[in-house]
Amino acid sequence: IFTLDFFNQPQMFGDIFKRTLELLQTSVEQHVANSFDAISILVMIRLINQFSEIMKKRKITSLDDYFNNMSLTLWPRYKFL
Repeated sequence: IFTLDFFNQPQMFGDIFKRTLELLQTSVEQHVANSFDAISILVMIRLINQFSEIMKKRKITSLDDYFNNMSLTLWPRYKFL
């Protein structure tokens, strides 16, 4: 929100946090690949959906791709379990 309000450049958030979000994505992928805990994966899916809805209500779209990628990572593993 700050980068958009102060600099008026929506892509700046992605430039600043790209490596951090990639690290988080990789970490979750590795954790989920070795996990057999369906309840924790389902809780993560629910949290991602909840935070995504909150961001949409506030009209903040900077993390939409991250939330979509996380959902695409978690759903197949949940279905497998």
